[in-house]
Amino acid sequence: MPGLGPACVFRDRRTDETTGGTPAKPPVLRRRTLRWAAVAALTLIVWGTNGPLGTDGRAWLRPVDSWRWSPAWTPSGWDDVTTNFAVYLPVGIAFRLLLRRRGRAGWADFYLAVALSAALSYLTELAQQAMPSRVSSLTDVAVNTAAAACGALAAPVAQHGLRAVHAAAHAYLLPWLRNTALLRAGAKLALLVALPLVVVAVLPSHLPRRSWQAEPCVNWVPFARDFLLPLPVLIVRTTERIALFTVLTGLCLLAAGRRGIPLAFLLVGAVALGTQVVRAFVAGSAADLTTPLLALAGWLLAVRVACAFRSPRRAAAATNAPVGPCRG
Repeated sequence: MPGLGPACVFRDRRTDETTGGTPAKPPVLRRRTLRWAAVAALTLIVWGTNGPLGTDGRAWLRPVDSWRWSPAWTPSGWDDVTTNFAVYLPVGIAFRLLLRRRGRAGWADFYLAVALSAALSYLTELAQQAMPSRVSSLTDVAVNTAAAACGALAAPVAQHGLRAVHAAAHAYLLPWLRNTALLRAGAKLALLVALPLVVVAVLPSHLPRRSWQAEPCVNWVPFARDFLLPLPVLIVRTTERIALFTVLTGLCLLAAGRRGIPLAFLLVGAVALGTQVVRAFVAGSAADLTTPLLALAGWLLAVRVACAFRSPRRAAAATNAPVGPCRG
């Protein structure tokens, strides 16, 4: 990514006034979109931990003779601990982003986000007492709360980093994106064709012939399965997946204009994470961290290549912004 230079003068609040003839920069994700994404993530996690998934023949719910308001501290394997930790990281992020306000973020919304995450985990464990395929445990509550705390701590840092990348890309790409009106119609059509092809390429090929499994299967080590392949095959497969998400990002940039950068990030992230959630519950398949990492690499590569078409001085002249280090 080029130096932030002209990106420093861009603002991303709707109420901000432009200064020095510099146009206002749209936010990475608008507040409404951010809320819906957080709610969707929380809904998906609640469904994954309590939903009637699986076809093992057992009933989803059963009568409970006596509810225990304090479940037992049952031991958990490393796989269960890792899974619970990874699942509740986005819970902490989602609650923190729902509560966080620009200029007023601090420890209050952090503690509230952690408290809400702990309450959600506790209620989930209570409900699992009525589910034959689940095990209610206070150990899971402790792991989930720790994971949510880490997610809540990381949310502002990740948001700041994403805004910095977005600001730099917007400063360099805005003049170019203004001249792509003739390409947008074709890009939108190509995007409609490319999106399902990318989804099909990432999903398991045996999906139509397999059943669903109740417990998710996840490989937590990136490239764990790929390293078993010969080196040429590994390079080809990795390059293909990065290229898929790079093309998807490029089409978003052309199709959406000045909103293409955040739209591409949202779309690429949804495809990468959504397909892995499906893979986790398909029998004979497993989710992994490789695809989300390669999706992020593809998004960054597409934005970086697009920025390469704009030199800093040309971008600064087009936006009336000086080229220099970011201050403040």
